[in-house]
Amino acid sequence: MAPAPSPTPRLAPLAALALAVALIAPEAPAATGYACGDGKPNLAQKRCDCPAGKVESTNAKGISSCVEAPKPFPSARPAPARSGAAASPASRCPDGMVAIPAGTFPLEETKRPMNVAAFCVDVNEVTVSDYSACIAANACARPGTWSSDAAKGSQACNYGRAGRALHPINCVVWEEASAYCSFAHKRLLTDEEWEWLARNGDQASKYPWGSAAPDESRANVCGVECPEHYRGIAPRMPKAMIAGDDGFAESAPVGSFPKGKNRWGVNDLAGNVWEWTSSSDVSPKDGSSMKLMRGGSFLSEDPTVLQSGLRAVERPETRTWQIGMRCARSL
Repeated sequence: MAPAPSPTPRLAPLAALALAVALIAPEAPAATGYACGDGKPNLAQKRCDCPAGKVESTNAKGISSCVEAPKPFPSARPAPARSGAAASPASRCPDGMVAIPAGTFPLEETKRPMNVAAFCVDVNEVTVSDYSACIAANACARPGTWSSDAAKGSQACNYGRAGRALHPINCVVWEEASAYCSFAHKRLLTDEEWEWLARNGDQASKYPWGSAAPDESRANVCGVECPEHYRGIAPRMPKAMIAGDDGFAESAPVGSFPKGKNRWGVNDLAGNVWEWTSSSDVSPKDGSSMKLMRGGSFLSEDPTVLQSGLRAVERPETRTWQIGMRCARSL
């Protein structure tokens, strides 16, 4: 479901603003070639058979290749520092996470001062490979799964799709996102932590990368490639936010836009997929429980949704290929 084009700080639920592409999105084009390296092309199944330690990934041009598999998350908290040795916050974060310092800032929507304690955060959004490990351990439910059937509306779901191991997991409801983070000995970020992270702490940046307007080098959003990808599929084609082609009409492998990282090196805080937070809100329409999410997605049309202070709300049971997550850990 497409994020709202509203310029206001609070967005209505994605489901209520349905750009019909989420239900009738086209099947993604098959890979047009293979550069499997030390793997073997499997022409019958249109994929690379990769050796141990590597996974298949497909780039923006549809070329499949074998790349190094992401490091697994730690199975436990890091060992405490030895007696007499004070561990720095950074050293207390496991591989794949960075330490974010504590601070106080005015929340953009309410202007109320918020205190944020120091925490560790994932450098990247949780990937299909990460989430698959949780499924294999019987600790996570299967998310929405890719299908070529237009009636199922799952063409852009990454789980079960060749070449998507390093893409963000999507098509997960809030409970599934929370369960994964718990399995990884982590948790979802609070809404306040997420804004503090995206605004670069006391730097109060407009976007995670600074003040420059979004472009094809900084975030995976709806560029000129986006309307063409959905031509003839939706009753209203999405509008391009940027004048360039970012190379991805759907999600991109995590970390594909290094110019968009924040001051601490955290990737994809703007675009790619919306990220569930642990924070709740109440629907002004019926009083039902809602969950806050942040960051925009590959279908975002308005640069406002990428701003560090912008939050959106969605029902926790919503499953759409525009929403994923990243995890945090308290220090």
